[in-house]
Amino acid sequence: MTPMRRLLCLTLLCLTLSAGLAVAQTGAAPATTAPPPKPTAVLIENVRVFDGRSERLSAPSNVLIVGNKIHSISAAPISPPSEATLTRVAGEGRTLMPGLIDNHVHIVMTASTMAQMSDPGARFEQIEARGAEEARQTLLRGFTTVRDLGGPVFGIKKSIDDGLAVGLRIYPSGAMISQTSGHGDSRLPSERSRRFFGKPSLGEEMGFSFIADGRDEVLTATRENLRYGATQIKVHAGGGAATAYDPLDVTQYTLDELKAAVEAADDWNTYVTVHAYNAKSVRRSVEAGVKVIEHGQLLDEATVKLLWGTDFLFNPEQNKNQNKDIPKLRQWFTPAEVLKLVTYDNAQVFQLSGPRNPYPGKLGVVEPGAYADLLLVDGDPLANLDLVADPAKNFVLIMKDGRIYKNLLQP
Repeated sequence: MTPMRRLLCLTLLCLTLSAGLAVAQTGAAPATTAPPPKPTAVLIENVRVFDGRSERLSAPSNVLIVGNKIHSISAAPISPPSEATLTRVAGEGRTLMPGLIDNHVHIVMTASTMAQMSDPGARFEQIEARGAEEARQTLLRGFTTVRDLGGPVFGIKKSIDDGLAVGLRIYPSGAMISQTSGHGDSRLPSERSRRFFGKPSLGEEMGFSFIADGRDEVLTATRENLRYGATQIKVHAGGGAATAYDPLDVTQYTLDELKAAVEAADDWNTYVTVHAYNAKSVRRSVEAGVKVIEHGQLLDEATVKLLWGTDFLFNPEQNKNQNKDIPKLRQWFTPAEVLKLVTYDNAQVFQLSGPRNPYPGKLGVVEPGAYADLLLVDGDPLANLDLVADPAKNFVLIMKDGRIYKNLLQP
């Protein structure tokens, strides 16, 4: 018998003896188990549905949600499962639509001012707590999913997903990857280079950015984010307006450095998105294999295919205006196209995360099998797009993952 076969036989013998010992210690009596909890169901009756793609609302319909998914939609009455704990919602002709999606946010960075963020005495727990509250408030504005493109949001996401905090679905990027003097280099004047002086900046220590130069550092920064659970990688490939060192016209990272991030992300079956405004930085990014461009306002029409995101930073009072930016899109799109953009269209970018997608079901649509991320609007937003600008008044019900977080229709 070979040594490998002897080891295998010994392992199996040990497992068998351990199993027998466990039975002998616990006795033959079967363990008693509690009955499984009843499934939950929500029946929303008499609503007209904007499904995320159509140009018009449906006929009056009923929608049944079982657990966290939409089970069925019918113009005829729906009988809920007899074994389920049922909640009924009287729609009374209102509009049911998918939850809103913002494809460019910074949950933690938008919840604090620049002074709060750069205070040398700032405690990360305080900054994170403000971010967690912002995640809750964003959900209550009707945004059920966001793509977070930079910042230490992993802890907030986990608390929400584990049911320990109220908030929305988050696709996190982790720390923004930037060259020295790039858009993610937010060091104070007194903070010197980690490479030459050995001390990480405050932003790096807190997880807001990686200042990475050269192929090797970019590879490590990308892999660190993937290790923490990033669903996509955010790299700064050009100048911006929110940092002191990089004018809008500059191009950042060499082709080889950008390729390093793309290759590391591709090995994990996900993608890189870059911050870039000007044509040179965008062309270099595309050549490197980057799949999504953030901003790009200095590009020509032929280069642009539009997603929608707000990208608010360092002004918490501005966050409440998130919904008001949606009706501004009417100068380019019809109301139906706008609503499709901020629901179904925005959801399509999540598929680029492949197996790194933490929520692999259907998002941005109202159809059987989709996640029950839903808004009940008091009126017809296809006829009056301004309804979405006032969520406190007009979103009478907000549901995420089959759970109701706001219901103004309760007696």
